[in-house]
Amino acid sequence: MAASLNIKLVENQLKSPSDARTIISLQKKREHWNVSYDDENACYVNQTDRKLKMTLYQAFQGEISVPTPTQDEIETLTKPRILIRNQIIDNPGKGNCGFYAFAIGLIHIIQEESTYKNKTMFERWLALDSSLLNRYDALRDFKFDHPDIALLNHLQSSLRLITHHGQLEELKSACTDPANDYQVLVGNSTYIKFAEFYYDRAVDRRFNEFAASSEIGSAFKKFKLEVIPNYEHLTLVPLFLSLIYGTDVNPKSITLETNPSDQSPVISAMGSITQDYFWGTHHDLNFLANIFKVNFHPLENGVARFPFTDLDDRPIITINNKNNIHWTTQITFAKQTSGFSFIECGVSLEKQSLINNAPLATLAKKKKNTKKGAIEGGSLGELQLASALTPAINHPLSSAPERVDVLAKSQKRNVRFHLSPSQLNDQRKHHMGLLDYELGKTSKKTVKPAEDTKQFEFLRGVVSQATIDYTEYSEGIWFSLFHRHGNTGRVRARNFHDNLLATENLTDAKANLIRFLSDETNGNTHPHSFRTMLLQKLQREPKTLQYTSEHFDEMLEELAAVLCMTTDILILQR
Repeated sequence: MAASLNIKLVENQLKSPSDARTIISLQKKREHWNVSYDDENACYVNQTDRKLKMTLYQAFQGEISVPTPTQDEIETLTKPRILIRNQIIDNPGKGNCGFYAFAIGLIHIIQEESTYKNKTMFERWLALDSSLLNRYDALRDFKFDHPDIALLNHLQSSLRLITHHGQLEELKSACTDPANDYQVLVGNSTYIKFAEFYYDRAVDRRFNEFAASSEIGSAFKKFKLEVIPNYEHLTLVPLFLSLIYGTDVNPKSITLETNPSDQSPVISAMGSITQDYFWGTHHDLNFLANIFKVNFHPLENGVARFPFTDLDDRPIITINNKNNIHWTTQITFAKQTSGFSFIECGVSLEKQSLINNAPLATLAKKKKNTKKGAIEGGSLGELQLASALTPAINHPLSSAPERVDVLAKSQKRNVRFHLSPSQLNDQRKHHMGLLDYELGKTSKKTVKPAEDTKQFEFLRGVVSQATIDYTEYSEGIWFSLFHRHGNTGRVRARNFHDNLLATENLTDAKANLIRFLSDETNGNTHPHSFRTMLLQKLQREPKTLQYTSEHFDEMLEELAAVLCMTTDILILQR
């Protein structure tokens, strides 16, 4: 039966699936079978009081007699019902998780609206980014359990650009208002990050883009005046304005038409949010919520840290921050069930596929097939971009990196890694063009942080995601011959994660990464070891964990070549 239904059956223990198939866990107890589940899968089990007042074993033994149901009871059981379920939707992560998570929330809203022939959210997004013009069908038909990664990448890139443009416009508006000692500017989020870096040079650059700017660091070193709290407008605000518009511009003369300096380190640092793998913060997501007019519900490890104040007639996006390193989306599905089922009895015997969790109103009638790519909802003239960033958004990044030859060993299979020089160069050119368009004909040397910074943030994101995946898998195992030292492995993975995040430059990070992967004392290389999971995460076109385990050494040598490292030298340096 499992083979026919293409499901994975696990007997007498819970085990994370190694493939994308739906998993059902059964536990044999005495002469009968029970469904087994853990906290992660608890959402698939109906937690209401059971209607059958006996255990499965008592039913098997026939120890308790049950009267035949009346006709009224049978009719009640067979009436259509509504099943409401919350589901956590994960995403590829790797530094983009915040924007992935928000995009998934918007997709769910678009799908809900499509039930009522409504395109409000899609048209709102389209007004901000015309590159989504022909994406409506893909968004409406998006499957949360089989996500279109290319589409998610497009959407998260779009949200990054929308965030950057919105924050830039908000900042320019604040700079034009000197009233009450620049009260509006002092309360602006970009200025707050600037001041935060001034008072604390050790601020985490994953969350504060100014911490990675050498120009701003140098300006602070030259800044000799003491900043007195509540009197920032006399000292720190003029410095901030001069770093945006130049020292030759009188702050009192700044208007919305005043262009920032083409050498502005503030504008350049703000552009970090447009690059892949730069972490999105709670503020960035809240900013997007205001733009898209949704009620934003942020959770911390599944718990709301403060009461939410919602505006009427706005949909809700709920996003969970896990251990301060990963964002996921919580979505509520409503599904109509017709007739009697095991779920109605309080015992769920199946894991419902998210493919079937269409909005409630769509369940009574199937959607008609429509041609892909058709322009819906008006002419091109009615769908013009309101943002000045349209030309940059309309040119997606190249996704074809160069192949990398490794050690001239023809028998080895080439595995493409994310850190392809060609891909990084394409992305660099894309973002340089973006900021050129915003600021006019600017000098490209001021547009983006160094390429090393981008690679560094990517490596940090990969290690963080691999640590999460390994820890979750390891903690979910009840017993295994290969899991005798599970806690040791988790501690080792966490220590490596923390050490890499503390590394201050890309060269040391790459060396530490290859050294860790090369060192056999850091654990085994079986399919679910941390070393194998980490190596798989670094592949541009990931192979299975089994394949990565079997070809671990040759893949590691290829990764070392991509990172311009040598495994032999690194091993000798241990």
